[in-house]
Amino acid sequence: MSKELRELAMAATKGPWEAEGDEEMEKDVRYIAACSPDVVLGLLDRLDRQERVMREALAAFNRIAYIECDKLSHHGKDEFHAPHEVCPVVGSVNDAIAAIERELTQ
Repeated sequence: MSKELRELAMAATKGPWEAEGDEEMEKDVRYIAACSPDVVLGLLDRLDRQERVMREALAAFNRIAYIECDKLSHHGKDEFHAPHEVCPVVGSVNDAIAAIERELTQ
């Protein structure tokens, strides 16, 4: 959706736009004028930055979970490390990350 909106905004007449119309349509016209391409592109840029920061934070959170999992006593020193998927710490973190990733891709 944001890709299509970005393409439309870039192809449209650059803003800022002005609101002109009869009194009945004044509110709608002001709203439409406020949503000029420069405003939409600014919002999309901000959304892209926030999504990038969120993904970086999730990756860091995941690395921390693996470190903490290795520190927990449920991994004995002489015991073969089971895959982290069975570690309750990493499993919970991965479930949370998957839920957030689903939200980011909608």
